[in-house]
Amino acid sequence: MRALTPLATRLLVTIEAVVAAYLFGLALAEPAHPVRTGLFAVIVGLGYVGLGMSLKTPSRRWSDFEAELWHLLGMLSGVNFLALIVGAAFHLGLRLQDLLAAVAGTFLFDVILRSALRLVLRLLRRSGRNSRYVLLVASGDAVERVRTLLQSRPELGLRLAGTVQPDDVPSLQAALRERVVDVLLVVAEPGQSLTQEVLELGRLYGKDVKMLFSGGDPYASAVRAQEFYGGSLVSLDPRGPTVLASAGKRLLDLILGTLAILITSPILLVAAVAIKYDDPTAPVIYKQVRIGLNGRRFLLFKLRTMVPDAEMLQEQVAHLNEMVGGPVFKVRNDPRVTQPGRWVRRLSIDELPQFWNVLRGEMSIVGPRPPLPQEVERYPDPFRRRLSVRPGITGAWQVAGRNQVQFDEWMRLDLDYIDNWSLGRDLRIIAQTIPSVLTGRGAS
Repeated sequence: MRALTPLATRLLVTIEAVVAAYLFGLALAEPAHPVRTGLFAVIVGLGYVGLGMSLKTPSRRWSDFEAELWHLLGMLSGVNFLALIVGAAFHLGLRLQDLLAAVAGTFLFDVILRSALRLVLRLLRRSGRNSRYVLLVASGDAVERVRTLLQSRPELGLRLAGTVQPDDVPSLQAALRERVVDVLLVVAEPGQSLTQEVLELGRLYGKDVKMLFSGGDPYASAVRAQEFYGGSLVSLDPRGPTVLASAGKRLLDLILGTLAILITSPILLVAAVAIKYDDPTAPVIYKQVRIGLNGRRFLLFKLRTMVPDAEMLQEQVAHLNEMVGGPVFKVRNDPRVTQPGRWVRRLSIDELPQFWNVLRGEMSIVGPRPPLPQEVERYPDPFRRRLSVRPGITGAWQVAGRNQVQFDEWMRLDLDYIDNWSLGRDLRIIAQTIPSVLTGRGAS
């Protein structure tokens, strides 16, 4: 459910833009010139979309409804100003009172629509979905104050993953390694010194680092903090994709994931029949616990390509591991692989069921490969940031040669992907994956 809010926001802006275009078109009121009216409405609608996508939309999780209303008024003021400019430039004879009526009508519609969305999100979050796990770094009364706030407002979907004292860096490091943490929330109390190591650890692990100040803190005013239930909130790590880019990535996942399942269904059926024929008593689908976004565990789906007791036999083939310098186990000619499993692996057909993981929101089409829990336990700290994004079916490692790339280089490729992500890069990786799969380059 992580991508629900960004996708909903983009859809919301589009719906609002259509309504704004219609109401501003009525304000023009030139039935004898439908083309002129239509063009004016299109310009207004595009202006609304442009403002909605470019202005920073307040998070419905970290801000109240009042902040969102001010954001709406700013957008509509911009649209009204655009309408005045267009009207003057093309001599449309617009009257200010008509435009203000269009603004008021659009604002009323927007308020109703966004109130409904907040209600839906509130119900989802109260039921435990669309949650973010918060690790609180605070001491004294601040711990209980923030704990009470999060417990009293389940509609925020902010769940406490634990609390750590500001000066207890080892405990913080252990919590970041062992728990599911989406947000590192550091409470800055007057007179309290926070070590740089606390903030750097959050960034090192790829967490969303936020600082919560008391209401009248002068530092919060200096950095233009946003209001958050009596306090002031500052995000210390602005890196990462925008809301629009995240929504685009998720939309791409949904579209390509659905198409992939539909197109590859006959291939999956043939492979499933071959696997079942080879061993009628063993399952066709292999499920394995993997680590996903920020440490979340999920079941990864694959076609079974090994003998049923392959995991118990791994120690017997440990000496064949070709992945040097890390905790990952990879063997090119693994003796545990079945006869049909060899050609299924060579063509990467065994990966196709993972498109269900993509549709479920546990994975993405492009991203770092999802690691095993025992692999993550042995990750050095600098490599744990690769868990800060959804894992993918394909990625930089896949197109670089898979098993031909050693562990440290694999991690470096993943971190470079995270730091320099773009939709264009995702599309290039997808395009490069196709020949890699067809040629079986680096497959084992």
